[in-house]
Amino acid sequence: SACGQVVFRGDRLGDGINGDYLVCEPVGRLIRRSGVRYTNSGHIELTNSYEKSTGEFISSTDGNFRPVNLSTGPDGCLYIVDMYHGIIQERVYITDYLRAEILKAGYEKNIGRGRIYRVVREGIAPGPRPALLTANPAKLVESLAHPNGWWRDTAQSLLVTRQEVSATTALRKMATDHQDALGRLHALWTLDGLGQLDKETNFIALADRDPRVRAAAIRAIERLLRGDDPSASYLRMQTLPDDPDYSVLAQVILTAGKANHEEGKELIGRCITRDPMNERILNAVATASPRRFLVDFLSSLLAHPVFQGNPVEEKAAAQLDKWQRYCVTGTVSGGEPHSFEKLLHLIARQEAPRALSMLQAIAGTIVSPGRKPARAKMIKFAAKPAGLALLEQRTEPEIREQIQSISFMFSWPGLTTYGRDFAHQPQPLSEEYQLLFDQGQAIYRELCTTCHGPDGQGLISPDGNSLMAPPLPESPRLEENREAAIQIMLHGLTGELDGKTYEGLMAPFGATNDDEWVASILTFVRREWGNSGSVVLPSHVAAIREKFQNRTRPWNQKELTWKLPKDK
Repeated sequence: SACGQVVFRGDRLGDGINGDYLVCEPVGRLIRRSGVRYTNSGHIELTNSYEKSTGEFISSTDGNFRPVNLSTGPDGCLYIVDMYHGIIQERVYITDYLRAEILKAGYEKNIGRGRIYRVVREGIAPGPRPALLTANPAKLVESLAHPNGWWRDTAQSLLVTRQEVSATTALRKMATDHQDALGRLHALWTLDGLGQLDKETNFIALADRDPRVRAAAIRAIERLLRGDDPSASYLRMQTLPDDPDYSVLAQVILTAGKANHEEGKELIGRCITRDPMNERILNAVATASPRRFLVDFLSSLLAHPVFQGNPVEEKAAAQLDKWQRYCVTGTVSGGEPHSFEKLLHLIARQEAPRALSMLQAIAGTIVSPGRKPARAKMIKFAAKPAGLALLEQRTEPEIREQIQSISFMFSWPGLTTYGRDFAHQPQPLSEEYQLLFDQGQAIYRELCTTCHGPDGQGLISPDGNSLMAPPLPESPRLEENREAAIQIMLHGLTGELDGKTYEGLMAPFGATNDDEWVASILTFVRREWGNSGSVVLPSHVAAIREKFQNRTRPWNQKELTWKLPKDK
């Protein structure tokens, strides 16, 4: 039930707490405070600030204390929202025992007594009341470097929403010359929000002395990479894979992957080979790297010194297996003949154990133990792939068996399967719709794989007896009926599905995300893994959102009847 998290960014509780992570636990009647440490590898580590004692930042024996939200205040202090309501369970979860305890304590009588607390530091007075709504642009620019994060955020928001382009010159100077890194960072994003971030300022920020500003400048340069001539931007990015900060390297991968240019492939490859053991780099590649690059990345990784040796060091071997699994399954899911041909040729060059594991990864993408087969794509080559011919010449029984198990996927002129699909192949997307698909793919990888898995088949639950979420390939609720799919995304889904119970919950995403966000992820999942659904447009989502605007609870399968007309 953890909720209301905040990274404290005020300036009136002393230096020891600034930047700490705080989170409410209303069931436990406490607020946990954790120190935040950014490691050299690019990871974030949290440590309990009171681990050497028995206390918490705030805890209470009052049964009505229910902290639910936290915020940095304009005065630099910490604000706590307390629901102050002893009953926190929903009705169906209140057992007979809990009911008796509630009545004994009289919690059911405590209604409408929520309150807000302010946490202050003894000896430090709260900051002055802000007057940013009436401040002129110069004052707002100055506030971008205020020690209290609330002031910085509010000043940036006002400058952008008011479109104060008159502040452009001052903002450009602050973005490059200000002594405070956070001031430079906010100035950079304010310029971006105003549409006034020029190449020169952006390029200077790429070499900023603070890694946070460098990473932000890389994100901001995506606008230039989408332009008619991205070559100048790529030229200025050439030194970034040598950056000592892993957050910068991860952002290079994310930005170059999103741009999907050949120049970006070289940047991503250099970041990978810098430290292929780093999980943040692997995760960045898994999130954003175009599938057509994956075989080249895997080829360079297989030759990387850290993965050499006989045998390979155990930790390195496990990491290489992760890279291999992602690169192989990503290439298979992409279904692009040229990339698949390179993959087969790469496998053919490997010694038996490695070749076998790579072939097993291909087979595992199509069908995994305990899950139904994915609807694989027919890979149509212009001619029989040379890599496949080489693999068919291998004498190892296990390799020959694996080749046989996946051969149904391949076709070329002269075979009876050529020109025939065993899976519905969706029509190619226009450039506009491809951008929507790519956006949905990135969201899915970041958000949905924790339950549905990277292949959409559903992850196996911790007990090993069920799936966390239902498979998405060939799902009638997803592929065959656009309206039902939108309903589920907007409001969630609960209860049994086709007679099965799943460990995870399909949460509602409509309240916290706009129509384009919902449309993009549905476009991706309706057209991935052999699905052939149509593109979902933001206008489609808006129509369903309006139609069911009074809906406040998740759908169940019985409500989602199939009397509605099917569509693709």
